[in-house]
Amino acid sequence: MDEDPNEIRLTIVGTPAPQGSKVAFSRKGSSKVTMLEQTRKTLDPWRKAVTLQARRQYRRPAPLGVPVSLSLVFAFERPKTVRRPYPSVARGAGDLDKLTRAVKDALKAAGVYDDDALVTRHHEPFGKVYVGGPYWDGCPEMDQPGVLISIRPLAAVALPGRVAPRQGRPDSGDVDRLRHRLYGAENTQEPFSA
Repeated sequence: MDEDPNEIRLTIVGTPAPQGSKVAFSRKGSSKVTMLEQTRKTLDPWRKAVTLQARRQYRRPAPLGVPVSLSLVFAFERPKTVRRPYPSVARGAGDLDKLTRAVKDALKAAGVYDDDALVTRHHEPFGKVYVGGPYWDGCPEMDQPGVLISIRPLAAVALPGRVAPRQGRPDSGDVDRLRHRLYGAENTQEPFSA
């Protein structure tokens, strides 16, 4: 598979937690119903870990504002009760859709993209594994719990220092605007060095 020069890769360490299961309750004598996240004790620390680590690793001047494709590989510690290797399935580790929802919301909070609605596709590898395997073809090996994230912009994007797909080189107008913003109107220094 060809390397995409605009692909963003993030490695988040922690215990993945699902988001989306709600619990309803009301106080005695009240007709008001309150909805709470069922997994709040594990979800809050996980989302904070994803947000903080993504902010440290994502070094771009602005969030992505274009449609993106997302790859997530979640790794979980193998429970002591699991004797045989399941085929890359972390049972009891949460539903893949709910795990994905927690990471997508945390990436938005970290400023990786403007809105999680911009995630319009998923690409391989995508799934859940146990730390230490077994892994499927194309799945990276993981030595600790967490998630490996790959984000690919689906539209032509000119990230500083990178060549955008289907564009070849950044538009000369973009180069001039960036040069003016970074170095002033009089400087002709090339901001994109290859």
